[in-house]
Amino acid sequence: LQYYMETKLLFDVPPDRFQPRPKVHSAVLHCVRRERPAVAVDDEVFFFQVIHGAFLLRRKTLVNSLAAALPGYEKADIQAALETCGLPENIRGERLTLDDFARLAVQLR
Repeated sequence: LQYYMETKLLFDVPPDRFQPRPKVHSAVLHCVRRERPAVAVDDEVFFFQVIHGAFLLRRKTLVNSLAAALPGYEKADIQAALETCGLPENIRGERLTLDDFARLAVQLR
């Protein structure tokens, strides 16, 4: 969402506002489409594959998750790309910013 939109949190919605009641809190966002994506990437499809792969295996490190999600990429290749980007080897996908994902996609490509 951040890639294509400027977002602003308007308000939270508690679980008791839904039927059946979910186990999570919700929020309402205001979204405005950006004129250009938030980060520049050479290969948008691959960029989104990296992001998707980062969240593919819940509770796994980014190295393990990307190794499973990106055919042809060895753990050593992914570790080297993380190191080049200045990211720790044991980082998880949820810790990366949009800029981190863009730099990582460029390094992996």
